[in-house]
Amino acid sequence: MRVAFDMTAALMDRGGSGVHTRQLASALALELGADFQIVSFGAARPVSASRSWGDRVRTVQRDVWWANSGCVAAARRAGADLLHLPVPIGPVSGSFPLVVTVHDLFVLSSPERFRAWMRYYLKATMPRLLRRADAVIASSHATRDEILTRIGLPPERVHVIGLGADPRFAAVIPPQQTRAVRERLRLPERFILTVGQIEPRKNIARLVRAVLAARRTADAADMTLVHVGPGGWLAQDVTEAMQLPGASEAVRFVGFVPADDLPAVYQLARGFAFPSLGEGFGIPLLEAMASGTPILTSGVTSLPEVAGGAALLIDPTDVSAIADGMARLWTDDALVVQLRALGAERVKSFRWDSVAAATARVYRGVAG
Repeated sequence: MRVAFDMTAALMDRGGSGVHTRQLASALALELGADFQIVSFGAARPVSASRSWGDRVRTVQRDVWWANSGCVAAARRAGADLLHLPVPIGPVSGSFPLVVTVHDLFVLSSPERFRAWMRYYLKATMPRLLRRADAVIASSHATRDEILTRIGLPPERVHVIGLGADPRFAAVIPPQQTRAVRERLRLPERFILTVGQIEPRKNIARLVRAVLAARRTADAADMTLVHVGPGGWLAQDVTEAMQLPGASEAVRFVGFVPADDLPAVYQLARGFAFPSLGEGFGIPLLEAMASGTPILTSGVTSLPEVAGGAALLIDPTDVSAIADGMARLWTDDALVVQLRALGAERVKSFRWDSVAAATARVYRGVAG
């Protein structure tokens, strides 16, 4: 059995799908050896802080040509028996064996939160691709349930395989390195961290308002929020929130941070706030757990499933609940110690070698 793996998302996606693709490819290369072949649209290049016009053109070329015929042609040239698409962008017809990974269906359930191109493109293609696939991998039970309900696939074709924690986040970082990262990024001595692209699902506008609310209490008057991540889309509500009195003092947008610096940023943070409106998995939770950073996150979609009792859960639509939870992370040392211990234990169950082994079992099922 020879597997072709589409690496394109790792070259074009600056968010969680790109992280997943890179980490899974590395683990599968170890699991399958010479039977694992990389195919991709375009050559490897550094992940940039913002999307250029060239990136936009490449997105259209990928979706129009590569997804429909180029990826299968590349898999055939590699002598592969099947093709794994780690994001649900690929051919909606044909007979070449396909395994497709799906993190979420939010572009179908909440299309108003996405760019127009992806909104209309995936609405037209994703259901057809999933019905055409020989096997679908969902990154959480929450996503699997939605696939079964919305797409109507037979349950035996949809497999739940979570993600893994990058071991770099659990590594002991020398003090001089963390100091250098703090100075280079101008991080405050004490802060709450949030990570992700600036886009509607990340709920950043409410998070800004929550910090301002928390700072009205005496014990959390010095709270600072640091956001790490690239720009995204539809961020007018964040812009408006940052115009509120005190927001510029309470919130810092650092922007894109190289992967080598990110573990130090997590380890420097007092706590991690991730009040997302919806996730198919939520890989930043694993990064925070591995880093020993206590977590506040949403009690919706996949997030409670991933957190597994190792985080404070809140209603992401309730600014007061977010503020109260952040204040607890800021002031309650005993809670911080407890959440660190729970997270360190919980993250042990998320290993990329286990993910690769489970994925290989799906391949064998498809290949017969």
